[in-house]
Amino acid sequence: MNKVKILQTKHVLAVQDLAKSVDYYKTKLGFETIWHDGAGWHCLGLQGFQVMLGECGDDKSAFELANHSDFAYINV
Repeated sequence: MNKVKILQTKHVLAVQDLAKSVDYYKTKLGFETIWHDGAGWHCLGLQGFQVMLGECGDDKSAFELANHSDFAYINV
């Protein structure tokens, strides 16, 4: 049986305040910017973990909705 090695994971999350969220990931968690488009998307990484934050300022948070419709890519 072949063993698979996970090289990277990518997670896509909606956030209400992109600037505040990016600051938290960078200052508190140690992530670095991989890319951003200046139009509401910012991708950050730490080791093999990446998170793509998309700004959805008018949406209620997942906490408020009790809905956790998030998804992830796992590159192997």
